[in-house]
Amino acid sequence: MSELGEFLELLERKFRKVTLWFRSEGTRLYGEVWMPTCVEDPLKRIVVMVHPHPKEGGNMKNFVIASVAERLIQKGISTFLFNFRGVRPSKGKPSDGSEELKDVITAINQVKTLGFEKIGLCGYSSGAAIALAASTEAKTDALAAISPKIAEGELNIKVEEKCNKICSPTIIIYGSEENEKNLNCGREIYSKISSKDKTFDMIEGAEHEFHGFTGKLCDKIVDFFETHL
Repeated sequence: MSELGEFLELLERKFRKVTLWFRSEGTRLYGEVWMPTCVEDPLKRIVVMVHPHPKEGGNMKNFVIASVAERLIQKGISTFLFNFRGVRPSKGKPSDGSEELKDVITAINQVKTLGFEKIGLCGYSSGAAIALAASTEAKTDALAAISPKIAEGELNIKVEEKCNKICSPTIIIYGSEENEKNLNCGREIYSKISSKDKTFDMIEGAEHEFHGFTGKLCDKIVDFFETHL
């Protein structure tokens, strides 16, 4: 058996995967609910994972997103991963972020219909920016934004104008070697968030992709959701 095959087999023993197709304003999207086998009630807590925008090559198996999801599973927290419109096997075409924002809101509402008690939201890169905006329109119990990135002229989601409506516990986390423009944008967003339980954190030495620092990142994100979900 290949190394990849052994890894996938190991993952299969840790969680049960349920495929879920859902519609976002008529566009069929593909998602997967990952439920841990190590807890009696996998419907207690779930985190909706938001991958980077398709224009960045993002998909639900993005290394950062999948790594965080796997660590959450290990701690007994279910996850919901899905592909934005235009990312196969989801249908449709990518947009300037406005339609992807609707996709995240629909994904959150879809999870609510499944009976989960507590719902978290976690996004990475441009997916983190979209998650921040979505949290102002669909209620979640906790929000984690990993290296929010708002590419000028590419994302039309107006997160800076909406973030004062964020009231749930929130963590924004970057690597210390992040692009200064992204860091300044993140600090500006953080300053406007209304939640009284918010954290701006930094991982020393890490860049945007967190190569070599994924373990530290996962520890911080999992600790956050274990505390707030």
